[in-house]
Amino acid sequence: MNLSQLFAPEILLCMWIPFVGTSLGAAMVFFLRREISERLQKVLTGFAGGVMIAASFWSLLQPALENSKASVMASFEPVVAAIAGAIVLHEFPGVIAILG
Repeated sequence: MNLSQLFAPEILLCMWIPFVGTSLGAAMVFFLRREISERLQKVLTGFAGGVMIAASFWSLLQPALENSKASVMASFEPVVAAIAGAIVLHEFPGVIAILG
């Protein structure tokens, strides 16, 4: 038995789970009315923002902080980068308004 036969079901399952989740999320468009209420739109936008913040923390910031435990100074780099990114995102609409 070679490696491709050994891991094929697991690989397919790992590809199938995100596919189904993304498809179900996208299919919600067909179940919502033509126009959704402003409150529901804010709830869905807030939920999506929370998911993205959680994903960025656990996929990017937490590993960076764990890798920088050797030096106290190196621990500041991921934190400073995250704060700089938040500032850029906060100021981005204003910059676009000035340029546009």
